[in-house]
Amino acid sequence: MFDLSKLSFVPKKTGVYVFFNSNKKIIYIGKAKNLKSRISSYFKKNNNGLKNNILVSKVCFFDYYFTETEKDA
Repeated sequence: MFDLSKLSFVPKKTGVYVFFNSNKKIIYIGKAKNLKSRISSYFKKNNNGLKNNILVSKVCFFDYYFTETEKDA
């Protein structure tokens, strides 16, 4: 299960984020102008799309990498 408290440590920077499942396999890669905002958006109660719910149910941890611009991401 994903620990929501880890979201408080995500910076508001541009970059790439990676979601992993319990087997440490990549299940999603995305890019963002604001990593904190984008990653947090997946775990909000009002984001109830089927695709999102399935993805979020499988996320165990994530990582992120900074880029200079969104285009670089």
